[in-house]
Amino acid sequence: MAADNPTLAICDLGLQFGGLRVIESLSIDVKCGSRTAIIGPNGAGKTTLFNLLSGVYSPTDGSILLNGRSLENVPLAKRVHAGIGRTFQNLRLMKHLTVLENVMLGQHHRTGIAGTFKPLVSRFNRAAVDEALRAIQLVGLHRDADRLAEGLSYGMQKRVELARALVTKPKLLLLDEPTAGLNTAERSELLGALKSAVGSDVTILLIEHDLSFIGGICDRVVVLNFGRKIAEGTLDEVKTDKAVIAAYLGTGRRGREASFAA
Repeated sequence: MAADNPTLAICDLGLQFGGLRVIESLSIDVKCGSRTAIIGPNGAGKTTLFNLLSGVYSPTDGSILLNGRSLENVPLAKRVHAGIGRTFQNLRLMKHLTVLENVMLGQHHRTGIAGTFKPLVSRFNRAAVDEALRAIQLVGLHRDADRLAEGLSYGMQKRVELARALVTKPKLLLLDEPTAGLNTAERSELLGALKSAVGSDVTILLIEHDLSFIGGICDRVVVLNFGRKIAEGTLDEVKTDKAVIAAYLGTGRRGREASFAA
């Protein structure tokens, strides 16, 4: 069960590019051990929010606290040390490296090894190798540790990214559209991997299109539109929220249940 104190506290967060307000007065508390989805129409500010959390952008105003500590002035490279792990909508694997080598690259913040030349494994100590192998096993790829990433299916590559994020030992795991490009079977495999691999001590914040996937793992949903929070609650609650239906479908179509995509 999630603890009372939030892992992540976002307060009055704002981001402005020139005269354009991309995120405005955004406040969200994400409780320890919870699984929260961020949804919203295209251009709602979902990935921009992740970029603020991971240090790609610096907020114009407001604050971000991770386990009670401000992330202000913590650069992107140090956010992993602070406890933030992330996967991306578009795969960012080294295709010419093995599964094990890709996962071990996630440990560079502790080992200082970030090169891409083989053999990578020999440059890490045994404990680091074993740690990466455990993460690979958690996502169900233990038989594929020595395979090149380029030879894996798209769904398997997504699980490699998940393992690489897990090996950073995150307190907060950011998943940016984890099911993008996956077929139904691959989505089911990824959902199973997430449930088995991510313990209750890790808080998950994910951006996702697939509402059935969200329903399978998330206990809370936050809806953004034009950089503002317009609803928050369970999936069933936000699906019937009038502001959410209007944002996705337009105000002239309120009579039907929202069959929107995030």
